[in-house]
Amino acid sequence: LQHSEKELSQLVHQDPNTGLANRVILKDSIERVLQSRDDDLTAALVLLKLKGLREINNTLGHYVGDQVVHQTTRFLQEQIQRVPVSNRIALSTGPEDYLASMQGITFAFLLQTRTLAECEALVQQVQSSLPPHITLNDITLDLSTGAGIYRVSTGDNAEHIIRNAFVAVERAQKNNKDIVTYSDDINPYNARRLALISELRKAIELKHAPDQVTPVLARALLALGQPKKVIDELGKVVLTSAEAKAD
Repeated sequence: LQHSEKELSQLVHQDPNTGLANRVILKDSIERVLQSRDDDLTAALVLLKLKGLREINNTLGHYVGDQVVHQTTRFLQEQIQRVPVSNRIALSTGPEDYLASMQGITFAFLLQTRTLAECEALVQQVQSSLPPHITLNDITLDLSTGAGIYRVSTGDNAEHIIRNAFVAVERAQKNNKDIVTYSDDINPYNARRLALISELRKAIELKHAPDQVTPVLARALLALGQPKKVIDELGKVVLTSAEAKAD
């Protein structure tokens, strides 16, 4: 019975591919951080994703991909231990547990720093300390990661923090960046963005005059982080009403 309980606990709290703490533990750890915040330090969730893992799985097989993940797990555990103790936040599973994994391909850890620049420097330190290549079965593979950072703010909750950190790390992967720090400008699911896009679609569907559509279009493009497009698109429209020009 005790053996079964232990296995059940592992299933609930461990990522099956890496053996690390999973999303359940990460969420619990974030909630604890939120309950005991230090006003002088800002906590941040960091997500790391391996670049090129899908290609490795597709060309060499999932067995090789799993070996890459396992070696990366070991490397990351070693490097996070080198981060100053004052900047590391342990997971709820124990004082020496710092690294979690989600879906077997996304690594997560928590940091606390005084400034965003300090946080980004620590993440860069972890990334640059990883070996650039690993060799498996006489095959040399590149090893690099993209990182997403989300700094915790007042009113946050664990799900919101994890979701936004995923937005940042996906942007890093998509744009081939080493590090992307979350901001609302990069979030395609931002509530304000969605509302503006919905408003714009309605205006277009109702075939409003350019004077009515243009201000909505401008706000939507700005919300999407595309100020250059605002200039380009507005240059195509001739406003006729003083009210539209004032908008």
